[in-house]
Amino acid sequence: MKNILKALAVALLMAATVIPATAKKPFLSEKEQAKIEKAAEKEAKQTAKEKKKEGWKVEQTGLMENIISRHIVKRETEGLQEKNGAATDHKSRSGCRKQILNDVSNAYAREVSQVIRGEITSKDRFRDGDEAEDFIGQYETRLAAEIAGELVESYSLYKKNPDGTFDMEIYYFIDPDRAHDAKLRAARNSMELQKLDEEWCKSISDAINGTRDED
Repeated sequence: MKNILKALAVALLMAATVIPATAKKPFLSEKEQAKIEKAAEKEAKQTAKEKKKEGWKVEQTGLMENIISRHIVKRETEGLQEKNGAATDHKSRSGCRKQILNDVSNAYAREVSQVIRGEITSKDRFRDGDEAEDFIGQYETRLAAEIAGELVESYSLYKKNPDGTFDMEIYYFIDPDRAHDAKLRAARNSMELQKLDEEWCKSISDAINGTRDED
């Protein structure tokens, strides 16, 4: 009976993927597009000026202000979510890069897990919290791994310190639809490690779908 309930729960969560997409590339008129590009250019010039003054360099090929401007336009016109992170005092840029990816992925997973924790622990049957916390711990770990594969680097800045170490900032994009799919994959994986029932699965899938508009 437990195996049947577990299979039903997983099937219910899988069904949650069949929902209308909310992250669509917005339609913009030429006037709206031009307005966004003009604002992006202005913001990028100011940001680049400040960053250069602080000693930052851009890793990508091209002028820093142009790279930042393209980033802003892409973010504003393609319905993408921006995530960024920083690392300091590493012996290499690759060390910075590894820390930043881990930090951004873990922060994203913690944020989503908090929303889901609030939803499932509000149910009367989870008042002791132990069962819910076991799931949340597994889910957060799995989601961090899943979301790391969905982060797309837009641009990165670095500077070398007097002691030879490096500081770095990386700016990522993530597609909200792909992020939502990652949440569902993480949930399915976590549920396979526990004995679940239909009611709990329904609470989890509702909570995950409720985070979709926040991406």
